[in-house]
Amino acid sequence: MDERRPLRVLLVDDDETFRRVFGGALEEEGFQVETAADGLLALDRMNRRAFDLALVDLKMPRMDGLSLLAEMQRRHPTTIPIVLTGFGSIPSTVEAMRRNAFDVVSKSAPPDQVIATLRRTADERHKSRGGDLLGNALLEHDAFFGMVGKSATMRKVFRAVERYQAGEQPVLISGESGTGKELVARALHAGGQRQGGPMVAVNCASLRENFVENELFGHVRGAFTGALSAKPGLFSLANGGSFHIDEVAELPEGAQAALLRVLENGTYRPLGGSSEVQVDARVFASTNGDLEQMVDDRLFRRDLYYRLCVCRIELPPLRERVEDIPLLINSFLDRSAAARKNKTRIADEAVDALLEHDWPGNVRELFNTLERATMLAEDGVVLSEHLGRLSRKPKAREVPEAAGSNGSNGDLTLDELERNYVRELLRRTEGNISEVARIMAVDPTTVRRKLRRWGDVRPK
Repeated sequence: MDERRPLRVLLVDDDETFRRVFGGALEEEGFQVETAADGLLALDRMNRRAFDLALVDLKMPRMDGLSLLAEMQRRHPTTIPIVLTGFGSIPSTVEAMRRNAFDVVSKSAPPDQVIATLRRTADERHKSRGGDLLGNALLEHDAFFGMVGKSATMRKVFRAVERYQAGEQPVLISGESGTGKELVARALHAGGQRQGGPMVAVNCASLRENFVENELFGHVRGAFTGALSAKPGLFSLANGGSFHIDEVAELPEGAQAALLRVLENGTYRPLGGSSEVQVDARVFASTNGDLEQMVDDRLFRRDLYYRLCVCRIELPPLRERVEDIPLLINSFLDRSAAARKNKTRIADEAVDALLEHDWPGNVRELFNTLERATMLAEDGVVLSEHLGRLSRKPKAREVPEAAGSNGSNGDLTLDELERNYVRELLRRTEGNISEVARIMAVDPTTVRRKLRRWGDVRPK
């Protein structure tokens, strides 16, 4: 216990005097304590950061302890719940244990007895972990609005999210596919002034190019053949809340101009409409592409780019924050245990294999791998054989060089590397764009757009 950081405890009770006195006693014993007066405030605290343990009173206004336990089991399974009761009600105690409470203690018990329970509970959970590495990570995790990590790069992300939550400016979120850009957008919304409003999201790469503006801004009746009635766009649905535009680099030129108008004036015009519609929505845009290069290539509007990147958050790839992998494994296993009502352990050899992999698909690939492995695991123990083939991401020198390229080894830009890679896939598949898209795990529309941007790189 001595080598781990202080335990983080959330004390949830509607009695202000009890929170102050008992919270102070816990802090004197070295615990890091935050308090909440009811279940709703407690959930807000847990959304913002991770806690090791939660001391929960059963009798509270707005959201009582039993309801909070149910929400914790669903949304925050990594936090260990311990029930505080001043009534000694057997039915309530039984129900609390059924709701996944780890222990129940009386509010009238001496503080040192409760403190001993907290330490014992943490030690029991620590010992139940599979593998020393994961066990040591139990009390070294950190989380922020569902994002897990203790690395310097992720702490930088957490600080940026916290700084931008209070504002109203657009935020540009960049990072490779699978790094958690949607989580960042949802954290910005959940911790901001618009948290009570709607959160709407759209992936531009999944939209057919000719219908992007219709999806975003809607249309009036008779705008085109078949438009028998007016249809509100996604911006209309986001009014009063936030709008996350994923893969913003895929927006066609017309939609880029319309988006810029929304950001500058708060208005848009539905397809076929003659009047402007006012909208009040904060925009979060995300991309896994190089917007700066697209601006230089005149494929993305420079004025829109400058408007979007006033506030910017860049997510690191998983290979650059390997120290977070044990924390992510723990987070997945805890959520899986809560959902499936059974516990799964992971062997040391499997952890080692996960740490050595390059994770080109980032956190999404890690979680998909663990999902498959937990289904295959016998006796609830994940072995390396359950992880499947963890092939490494090809290095730059392994990417076939396109004919007529500059021939530089290691000096190719990311765009050139991707272009060469797509060229080779097209050669292998005899120009089958659908097959290339399947290999790259993207939509065929995305491949076609890249080909147009590169001037069609298909081999002759």
